[in-house]
Amino acid sequence: MVNLKGKNDILNTTEVCKLLRVSRHNLWRGLSDKREAGKIYGKRVGHVWRIQRKEIYRYLNGIENKYIEEKIENDILNTKEVCKLLRITLPTLGKILSDKREAGKIYGRKFRQIWEIRRKEIYRYLNGIENKYIEEKIENDILNFSEVCKLLRISQPALDRILSNKRKAGKIYGRKFGREWRIQSKEIYRYLNKEDNSIRK
Repeated sequence: MVNLKGKNDILNTTEVCKLLRVSRHNLWRGLSDKREAGKIYGKRVGHVWRIQRKEIYRYLNGIENKYIEEKIENDILNTKEVCKLLRITLPTLGKILSDKREAGKIYGRKFRQIWEIRRKEIYRYLNGIENKYIEEKIENDILNFSEVCKLLRISQPALDRILSNKRKAGKIYGRKFGREWRIQSKEIYRYLNKEDNSIRK
């Protein structure tokens, strides 16, 4: 019996072979980086394959091989966490990481030498989704300076450099009340996605 439950959501070929109890040769014959009927969909990351556990379930159940948008936690990860999630090395991640929305790349933002990548972008990459910003329903929380630093995991001086009370490209828009900043959470996600920094109703 194939047990589809497990700790890791993203598997390598050895784990898939063990899970399905098939040889590596037979797995390669049934593996594809295109969504084809009768194939297990996976993504080649550098020289290694990464397969989501749900794709094996779809294959075994004869479910149409297409991407279905999922609710994924909107966590913000650093490069170390992304490497751990994908189980790849930092140099391999460096080859597929970009601050521009390019095909075949994971989109992220760089704060000086530190990358911040949204978990959703990793799953978009793994599923071969067009690398573009999709407007999301984001709770309109109002955050203070410390909360934004905590959310983005950056220092106060780093946030100071990218915060503005005017709508400028490459800046997070906020309002100042005396000495206190107040920033809407949606402004942070607009910045992370390089979305046009203009007023939207």
